[in-house]
Amino acid sequence: YSPNSNFPFGNSVPGYNRRTFTANPELQPERTSSFEVGTELRFMKNRFMLDATYFTMDSKNQIVEAPVSNVSGYSTYYTNIGLIRNQGIEILATAKIIDHKDFQWNASVNWSKLRGKVIEMPKELTEISYYDNTVGTLKVKQGSRIGDLWGYDYLRAPDGQVLVNASTGFPETSKTLTQYGNALPDWIGGLTNNFSYKGFSLSALLEWRHGGDVIDLGERNALR
Repeated sequence: YSPNSNFPFGNSVPGYNRRTFTANPELQPERTSSFEVGTELRFMKNRFMLDATYFTMDSKNQIVEAPVSNVSGYSTYYTNIGLIRNQGIEILATAKIIDHKDFQWNASVNWSKLRGKVIEMPKELTEISYYDNTVGTLKVKQGSRIGDLWGYDYLRAPDGQVLVNASTGFPETSKTLTQYGNALPDWIGGLTNNFSYKGFSLSALLEWRHGGDVIDLGERNALR
């Protein structure tokens, strides 16, 4: 229980609220094991450099907040999610394009890709939904990727055309959730340029984020 000075009779009489979260009585500590392999290459007296790394990381018994039905008397349930496996690649290339006495130009390019997958789920949970609404939801279940988005797709005719309700004029939607995207980017990259001239320096950074789906909250608000 937690104290609440405004319950039940205002500030004069203190009261207590039961907390809305509970936890698995057999909660286990989270453990992470990883494997990494890479290479570091240098060319032309370190004028050109290349670093590349591949890694895989297993996180077992991750502690998560799982939303539960309020009928149970709680809204949040802390438990271990099972096993999540992350695999990724990171590449960094650096070059001294111009190396003059008065002027230097150095550039570096980085690129990375990360994929996470749910390998195991706890016995008491088949899936965990985060941010569930009328437009879409972020859901975790065994075999799914981290960041998978689920929603109600349009109903379509055999030739692929969207079915439109004759009365309302709006497209017909499915009654069951289907996986239609992922919130995480396919890959992330960046380009950095450093210029130096007689003690003055200038740096410019460009970043790329390729892929990744989003949910239109404006559409959700319009439906309410």
